Amino acid sequence: MQSLEQTHGTTADVRLILIPGVGTPASPSWGFNNNPWQSVLVRFSATTHLSWFEHGIAADQKFDFEKLIVAGCQLQDHIAKLHQAEKDDRRPLILVAHSLGGSILKQALSMLNVRASQFQEYQYILNLVAGVVFISCPHGTDSPELLKENIVFLLKQYASERLGNQVIIDLKHGAEAHLLGIHRRFSAMSFGFDIISIYETRPTTRKSLVRSKHKIIIDKTLSIIHARHEKEIPLDADHSNICHLLDTHGAPYAEVVERLRSMIENASSIIDERLQSYDARLSLSQTPSLRTQSSVSVLRLAFSKTSVEDTDVSRKAHKGSPDFQRDMGVIFERFTPSQLQVKLPCLMMDTYARNKDFFGRDTVLAQMDQVLLPSSTIVSSSSDPTDLSIVALCGMPGLGKTEVAMQYAFTRQNSFDAIFWIRADEDATLESDFCRIAATLGLETEGEQQNPTVIMETVKNWLSRPRRTLNNDDEDDMTGADEARWLLIFDNADRPDLLHDYLQIYGRGSILITTRDPSVKECHPNLQEIDLQPFQDDEASEFLRFLTKKTAPSDDSRVISHYLGGLPLAIAQMAGVIRKQLLSLSEFRERLEDSEERSELYSLRMGILRDKTARGDMSSIWAINQLEAPAKALLGIIACLNPDRIPEDIFSTKDGHGKRTLLLPMKKGEYHEARAQLLHSSLIRRNEKEELWIHRVPQRVIRDDLGQDVPKHLKAYKCALRMVRIAWPVVPVEKRHGKSRSAKCELLFPHVLALRDSYDDLFQENDVDMAFDLACILQEASWWLYERGNLLRAQPIALLDLKICQKHVGPPGSEEARWLDRLSLVYDVLGCIANGTNRPADSMKFNSELLRLRQQISERNQKPDFSLAYAYNQAGCASMMARDYAKGCELFKEALSIWHKIPEYRPGLASMEVANLGLSYWLLGDLLKASEVLEGGLREREEGFGKGDTESFRQATGTNSPRAWQSVGSKYHRAGDMCHKLAEHCVRRGDKKSLTDAAKLLDQALSIWVPDTEAHQPEIARSTFLKSKALYLQHPEDDARNAESVQLYDKAVGLLHRLNPGLEKDCEDITEADFDKLVAFWSR
Repeated sequence: MQSLEQTHGTTADVRLILIPGVGTPASPSWGFNNNPWQSVLVRFSATTHLSWFEHGIAADQKFDFEKLIVAGCQLQDHIAKLHQAEKDDRRPLILVAHSLGGSILKQALSMLNVRASQFQEYQYILNLVAGVVFISCPHGTDSPELLKENIVFLLKQYASERLGNQVIIDLKHGAEAHLLGIHRRFSAMSFGFDIISIYETRPTTRKSLVRSKHKIIIDKTLSIIHARHEKEIPLDADHSNICHLLDTHGAPYAEVVERLRSMIENASSIIDERLQSYDARLSLSQTPSLRTQSSVSVLRLAFSKTSVEDTDVSRKAHKGSPDFQRDMGVIFERFTPSQLQVKLPCLMMDTYARNKDFFGRDTVLAQMDQVLLPSSTIVSSSSDPTDLSIVALCGMPGLGKTEVAMQYAFTRQNSFDAIFWIRADEDATLESDFCRIAATLGLETEGEQQNPTVIMETVKNWLSRPRRTLNNDDEDDMTGADEARWLLIFDNADRPDLLHDYLQIYGRGSILITTRDPSVKECHPNLQEIDLQPFQDDEASEFLRFLTKKTAPSDDSRVISHYLGGLPLAIAQMAGVIRKQLLSLSEFRERLEDSEERSELYSLRMGILRDKTARGDMSSIWAINQLEAPAKALLGIIACLNPDRIPEDIFSTKDGHGKRTLLLPMKKGEYHEARAQLLHSSLIRRNEKEELWIHRVPQRVIRDDLGQDVPKHLKAYKCALRMVRIAWPVVPVEKRHGKSRSAKCELLFPHVLALRDSYDDLFQENDVDMAFDLACILQEASWWLYERGNLLRAQPIALLDLKICQKHVGPPGSEEARWLDRLSLVYDVLGCIANGTNRPADSMKFNSELLRLRQQISERNQKPDFSLAYAYNQAGCASMMARDYAKGCELFKEALSIWHKIPEYRPGLASMEVANLGLSYWLLGDLLKASEVLEGGLREREEGFGKGDTESFRQATGTNSPRAWQSVGSKYHRAGDMCHKLAEHCVRRGDKKSLTDAAKLLDQALSIWVPDTEAHQPEIARSTFLKSKALYLQHPEDDARNAESVQLYDKAVGLLHRLNPGLEKDCEDITEADFDKLVAFWSR
């Protein structure tokens, strides 16, 4: 942090910290540091001290968005150090960022927010932030495609060198994977400070030898955050000059001056008041403060008012049905079993088979032992994150980092009770493997619908308190004998920022990370780095002789291994060539030294790669060039997929008689020979589950080779795409949300992402069949993510699918009419995502299109079908979300009318439509009609499917049945809705046991929603408010025992105002009805 200049005022002292962008003007050149702005700052009634953060990130070929995350971590550390250096310093902080500096700042504030939830010191620091000024800073969570396009333009504009095509592709992927992640985490914060968002209105010109381009890089759409206390200010300037904050006459922009004056001059009083409240909260457990007493009086006023549902009709239900208490007991047992025995010992290593040819690395393994092996002395568990033992095994590709990690896990398994192997190369496999821990340990029921973000929290909670036996009691301490010892291995973590959420473990354990990126050391203060080196000549020579079974020392083995740079992968590949071709070491040395043998290799790779990395790639090329045609073709197809866990059964398909037909462009015998060649050449590996994986170095080499031959690349890609599409388990629309296909989808999903990522490079306007295959698999994958409750991850996949479909859809009756059906399915999943994330406008947009298309298709087919009835139901949901309950009611009736005209209809199939119709009558105030419809629907369901069926979640959630856990699982997001509704019933009953039950139910609901805060803020606000009420009603006259109720009330009301900024009500006048308006109609 460097100081700019001190400007003198009269009464206060405020810190302004400036964060520059990437390649854009440096902070010292901004308007704040120059006249006429300095003369303006002097006139403020506050001393303003300016400093700037120097991140050193350049816009060049080496730029990637992970650097913004690392810089954000560093900025957070700098801000923390400011406080640590002067512990009594209560000076307010105002943070000002320009361009991509805003993303660095958002990352820093998000990290502060996370740490503030665990450590009081960081909570204090976060309280010092009085305001934030974003100057043309991208946000764009509502417009991800526009964000990617404009950010690439920005980086091209300010790059110090021309950015290559591959760099541009990587930047687009990075913007989606990293930049949007930063911005979404920031959006999920509950802002306690004012925000000024300044955006440009003048285009920036990017000069080109061919044609100059003009673009407004960060307009209002991309800059707005939708924060409650956000003020947007347009400025007549381009992206470079906007940081000077001057109008067209060269004077400080008047509106910016006034907003900044208010922020600076009010900062000290705001921070003083905030810190007084902070100090008061710290002492709540000892003596009720004036603030608490005042807040309790607000609760007394608020909760004495009649609830929106506290009517004569609802009072009759207060006692509940005779089965109510029994059902409640089943529910509590389901999500808080009295005792659960964790499945130990556990070795979650089924992805890989142990390498019987592992060689050397004894010194490295011993270094890892010093850090990772648990102490022989059993001690109780800790809640301190600094007790984690973490090793990062770093090094370039081909050094054998994964092999060393595997050897460590297999040889040290007796020192740990549990070892978990996590593929960390991309967020999908990282999330999938991490969530598998829950089922492997028995923490979750296998086959339940699970929201991954919720399961991730379950796993982190166990890792923080690794009990062998989980009891229902809430003891804080574990005995040493009950504490399990675990090792977590994150393999190929080459994007360290992805690990951030997974390292939030507050306890004692061991973590091993393999990575090429040395910036991994920024991930955790405990991390110790081991830099893996190539073999020395003697060791490399011995390794080559070991693999080739040439035991006698020779000069040939030394020369060969030295030439290969001591890289284990290169040596293993060349040993495979030697064995396959029955060569002696001297014969192979002659070939290696022959200029003609090497000429093609040098022309392919050595001109663009350097040193030992080039030798690793060269050895892969040489090994590949020795292959026969079928083996090369098979390797090309494998290279189009994710490198890990490629199930061999996707290479063939089974007919109705069980006979398998190969989908590869070769015969069965050729396939077996090709697979053998690849295994012997160490280009692929195979485990006992008949899954293949390919090392990332040869995968990159073969992809580069395919990139030079587009027809060959297309052939391999289309074959891989076709295989994955056929292998994906497809179910009828009416049987979605099933449990049986989850494991297969989990296995195939990373391969879908790999195919998606290559599509832009291979897109061919005239290759309709390839586009259709990809559209089909993207639609299925996005729906599967939606089923799991992972709505936000499903959305970008569905939007790409929509883009593909819109390019190819033809009119009804044309040969491309099949695209109409496909497009309707895409609108379906997008509409469902909009419904699930409470976005009424998007719901209306997508579901209206769904209905329009299904009407066209029905007219074409000249008969009604299930899909048309379903489309009317979805359109009804969109109307209900828009609060047009009468229209929704009519659409649900039409859906049911169509259902009953379908010959295949049987009682109970239209359960969701019946439930929605009943809810529409309820919201229209016709409670008797609602009761008649819902009870009739339940009888019809039982007639068709039997009592208490678990065929689908639809009936159970439509009626908020307590038995719904049997079909959706206790961690599914719809289960959270049911917990809340049951808690409302318990609060209405009002007795002490019911209020205690209500608090338990609301804890369960919040445990489902809080891990996915961005998607479920309305639900969190509503359940937090109701929990505050449930706790208060247990002790309405005891102010000292209502501290938690006060805090929950404040949080809920704050969220309500953020989500509904137009609400004009005093705190004590807010009721449950205000929160009910935030959520989807079926959740009310």
